[in-house]
Amino acid sequence: MTSVLDNHWPNGISLDAPEPQRAQPRSAVARSEERLAALQAKLAQAKRMLHEASAREDAIRERVVGRAVWALVQKGGLDHAVIDLIRRELRGQLRPAQAGAFTDTVFE
Repeated sequence: MTSVLDNHWPNGISLDAPEPQRAQPRSAVARSEERLAALQAKLAQAKRMLHEASAREDAIRERVVGRAVWALVQKGGLDHAVIDLIRRELRGQLRPAQAGAFTDTVFE
């Protein structure tokens, strides 16, 4: 029989052993900070998605308008003053590498 005097319980647990540590409950501040971080990540993702959608829509509009302008040019449906206006606008916006795409066109 094990005696209580030798600092051991009968089931083998020592009286000198430290108590097992319990998980500390997280504070309300810590929980709020975690929620805030998660919401900020979701907001950043939503902003990226909105920007990408906006960029796609802009590209679609530019392609559609561009095709319509080229179709009107080919049909002779644009006045020379309009073509000159487009040409001036393009010259102010195109980089040299882009300008090559308009070589031998009415917008050169």
